[in-house]
Formats: sequence, C-alpha cells, structure tokens
Amino acid sequence: MKNQAGQVLLIVILLSTVLLTVGLSLIDITALDNKVTKIQEDASKARAAAEAGIEAALNDVSAESIDIGQILADSTISGTTTIELIEENAFTTPIISKDGQFTFYLTGYNPQTKTITAGTVDDDMTIERVLPTSAGYCSGDQAFAVEVTFISASTGVVGRYMIDECPLIEGSTDEYAFGAIIPTSSISPEPNVMIMRVIAPSNDFDGARLRITNSTEGAQWPAQGRTIIATAQAGASNVTKKIKLFQSFPQFPAEFFVTSN
Repeated sequence: MKNQAGQVLLIVILLSTVLLTVGLSLIDITALDNKVTKIQEDASKARAAAEAGIEAALNDVSAESIDIGQILADSTISGTTTIELIEENAFTTPIISKDGQFTFYLTGYNPQTKTITAGTVDDDMTIERVLPTSAGYCSGDQAFAVEVTFISASTGVVGRYMIDECPLIEGSTDEYAFGAIIPTSSISPEPNVMIMRVIAPSNDFDGARLRITNSTEGAQWPAQGRTIIATAQAGASNVTKKIKLFQSFPQFPAEFFVTSN
C-alpha cells in the first residue's frame, strides 16, 4: 500500500509538472501573440501617419518641415516630414512610357510662384540610356528614339534634336548618340527647359529611363522636384515607418509635341 501510494504521488507530481509547463507555455504564447498584435497595430498606425505626413507636404508647397504629431493630434504618434530641393550633377528620370515625355528644368523652377526660374545655361550635357539595359534593344520591342526639344521661356522652341540609334525616324538630320556631348551654348536664344519625348513603334515597349549629366566640372543641375521624406513612430513599441517620395515639378503635356515615326 505504501509503495502504491508513493507511485500515485509520483504520477501526480509528474502530471502537475506537465500541466504547469503547458500552462506557462500557453501564457507565454498568449503574451507573445498580444505583443505581436500590438506591434502590428503600431506599424499600421505609423505607416498611416507617414502617409498623412506625405499628403500634408503635397498640399503645402512652401513647407520645409512638418510635425506629423501635430497634424494628427494623437499623443501616441510622433514624427517629422522633411522637404528638400536637391541639386545634382546627374539626374535620372522616372520610367517614360511610349509617347510619354519628361520636362527637365535647365535653369530651375520655383514651386511657390509656379514660374520657371530666369537664368542662363551654357553647360554641356549628356543624355544616357539607363533602361532598356540590353545592348541589342534596337532589334526587338524595346527599340525607341528620344526627341529632345529645347524651350526658351520667352520665345518658345529654340532647338530640336533626335537621339535615334536604332534608327526609327526618317529624314532626321540633327542627331546625337546616347552619351554624346550636347553643347547647350550653341542654342540661341538660351533655353530654360528641355523636353525629352520617347518614341517607340511597339505597343509592348516597357518604357525608358534616361540620365541627364552636367558635363561641366563642379556644375549642378537645379532641383527637378521636391524630395519628401516622412518618418513616423507609433505606440509604446515605438515602431517606425519611413516613406520617401519624389514629386517632380510640373510636366508639359505630351500632346504639345507630336512627331511621326
């Protein structure tokens, strides 16, 4: 009887240990699930707050910095949106689709007065193909040409050239190759804006990305848009979300310039 009682006691202790272990594990799992859920909620709030910061900057062209916590009036959220006008020696365009174009400001643009900045430009430049990347792009659906139009804010169109390596445009005489030096000093009157229009024969064309480099040593292109960076933190977990957006300055409608291929 004593042996049986001892065995029962041992079994009870073992079962109690197992139940205690399982119980503690369930408590840990529940606590972890609650923590993960809270972090996910804070992450969603932080992202929404960062998006609100971006939207606030888009609606205020004069802002240089925005306190995200103030615009949301939420004590659990903090963060800042910064707006920068970045001058660079080389600028890479977004992807330009078939028959699309990109407006490049040679002398600058004032987003507050919504006017082209007066000035002169006589720096040499190059236009390079970033996309498509294939060296044999001319042999398939990715074949394209670029029409480059220089515009003076006072007199209108002052020069038009083609970059047509494939070639696609018949009868074109004023041509450059990708990477060749384009001397803006030879254009008169001096231009303030350059329009790069992509011409592609195939509807399956994936788009082109171009890089415009100032060839003059130490020279910078004026800012081509506003770089908006919103960073927001939410909740006790202090989850941080960061969103970066480039808002280009106004783009001329593609319908203003038509070229047949």
